[in-house]
Amino acid sequence: MVEDISVKNIGLEKSISNAVQRIFDLDRNRLISGQDYRVNVQDSKKPYWKEDKAENPLFTYVSEERLQRPTYRSFIAMLDNYSSACGTAENVTMSEVTEQRTFLKSIMETAPLKFCHTYLRENCTSRTIPADAQGFQGLLYDLWFKLYGRSKGMKSDSSGFEHVFVGEIKEGEVSGLHNWIQIYLEEKKKVIWTIVDTSSPGAKVPLILMGTITSSPFSSFGMVLKSSSVLVSLAYHLSSK
Repeated sequence: MVEDISVKNIGLEKSISNAVQRIFDLDRNRLISGQDYRVNVQDSKKPYWKEDKAENPLFTYVSEERLQRPTYRSFIAMLDNYSSACGTAENVTMSEVTEQRTFLKSIMETAPLKFCHTYLRENCTSRTIPADAQGFQGLLYDLWFKLYGRSKGMKSDSSGFEHVFVGEIKEGEVSGLHNWIQIYLEEKKKVIWTIVDTSSPGAKVPLILMGTITSSPFSSFGMVLKSSSVLVSLAYHLSSK
């Protein structure tokens, strides 16, 4: 099926929310609630409450078969490439660079990223967006995988991808970690526990407002897109800049 990735009915004047909704609607890779995954919401809590209100994991089931799709598989392969501690310099190997480029190649073939490319070409005024797919893929690499300093005195201890999708520990708290796949995998290893799901039953884009507890620090609350494939999260962050 050929997806409509035109942006003629969406513009910045009409709010970025229209573009974000279109990105979500184009995602044929996302998991289906009750079929591909199930969650156990448990007790909710306020962001400033430090105690654990969820005795059990948030995810009670996720289809491992669905996680073998190319975009999921190439994404998961990169999650062990990073040190979670801010202030620890990252050492990127050629094998890891290959994994990054494999991931970008796989998502560039999807409708959400094609729409995102078109949308940014027509609306972005802060930088020049390459017209060709290869040039846009190169821009994605620079934006998400080039290292920068998040800690004082450090030049290469973080990246956009690490912060948003993998998560980091900074000053005793979890920082970033805005992706449900990493949350699910960390729950399986009993590294974190998620706290609360605030998605309304009729929401068009399901969200999780969650806090995480590790073996010692408590994180600040963050938001993730529930059940969406990682390419939607990536396109969302790009389009909303």
